This record gives sequence, structure tokens and C-alpha cells, in this order.
Amino acid sequence: MTDSYDDTGVTEGTIQWVTYEYLKLKFAEKRERRQIKISDLTQSNDMWSWFDKLASAALSKLIAACISYPHEVYSIKFWNIKKTSIC
Repeated sequence: MTDSYDDTGVTEGTIQWVTYEYLKLKFAEKRERRQIKISDLTQSNDMWSWFDKLASAALSKLIAACISYPHEVYSIKFWNIKKTSIC
């Protein structure tokens, strides 16, 4: 791990993107299985697709923030210690 704040943003974005794609796929698979069981009730599929994407985005952001936040805190504290010791 480095002490750069920018690395945290890249890490969080990467975690969020990968998690979002995974969750979106899982929600779509679940929705497809459910529609096969109830094939005559396929109303408002677009609304559920939108909700699946919204839920995927929210959960992926939460997961990415929880994973990268400790690294961000460490990086900022380490950076501040280095900055004060140099000055």
C-alpha cells in the first residue's frame, strides 16, 4: 500500500465497478429464474430492471467504501505525519 490519496480513489472505483457488475448479473439471473416460474406475470420488467441496477449500485458503493475507508484513513494519517515531520 502506498501513502497516496489518489490510489485509494482508484482502488475504491475498481472495487465498486467489479462489485456492481457482479451484483447486476446476480440480480438479473434471479429475476430471470423468477420470471420463468411466473411466466404470465412479466409486467413492469423495466421497472424491476431499473431497481436491480439501483440496488446493485448502492450495494457496490457501500461495499467499496467499507473496504477502502480504513486504507484512506491510514493514508491520510501517514501523510500528515510525514508532512509535519518534514516541516
